[in-house]
Amino acid sequence: MGSYAYITISGYPISSTKNYYHRWCFRKNDRVIRVRGKSQRNTLIWCEAEPHEQHEEETDYFYAVPGPVMKRRLELAGFNHETLEREFNECIARRIEILEEPFEHDDDWAEERSTRAAILRSSGLTDWLKCLKTAFDDSITSWRWDECKQNYADPLLDIFFDSNAFWDEGTLHDTGFPCQTLESMAVAMLEILPTEAECILDVTALIGGGWTDSFEDIIEYNKDCTTFYEVFATSILDTQSLLALTL
Repeated sequence: MGSYAYITISGYPISSTKNYYHRWCFRKNDRVIRVRGKSQRNTLIWCEAEPHEQHEEETDYFYAVPGPVMKRRLELAGFNHETLEREFNECIARRIEILEEPFEHDDDWAEERSTRAAILRSSGLTDWLKCLKTAFDDSITSWRWDECKQNYADPLLDIFFDSNAFWDEGTLHDTGFPCQTLESMAVAMLEILPTEAECILDVTALIGGGWTDSFEDIIEYNKDCTTFYEVFATSILDTQSLLALTL
């Protein structure tokens, strides 16, 4: 199965990695350890707590910065609305080119490709940002789309969540939004959300699975005694027990 790390903005997941994580735009001093109730889980990245677990607590390990801080870091790295728009135009052009390639084996699918190409050609960045806002507001992810798509008429949403999409294999994020980099995906998210949006890199599952010890210093600092002291104290007790057996 493995363990996953997630990057979320205001709780909406835009990227994930399995059994490892890249710190990306976050810094070491952005680390947070938080205890919360299981009933407060972000169910876009975690399964919902069982009814008998609702009153229990669990610990999160994550990096967190406010939206304005992340926006500034992205700008310093060279990512802003202009770079988002450039990536958007490149991705849309690439998708249209792929969809318009000759396809003779299935007339119905060829017609569907032609229809999608026309939709993409008539859509602009503003339309896709509106589509992204709908996905965020209604907590729609690709794995939830099949169960709710009958409630939406916007064809862009269907393209956004198309699980069979093949045109963006090189993208560095997990959404169907037409841009290449994770940085531009974050720029798009921050454009549609309030300024107080929180950007998080959640590594809780990796900590629990033993895939990283990057929070160990904070864990040690907050403990009543250090691991070294625990090992030392245990050794003393073991020695005393052995001495007692020899008497």
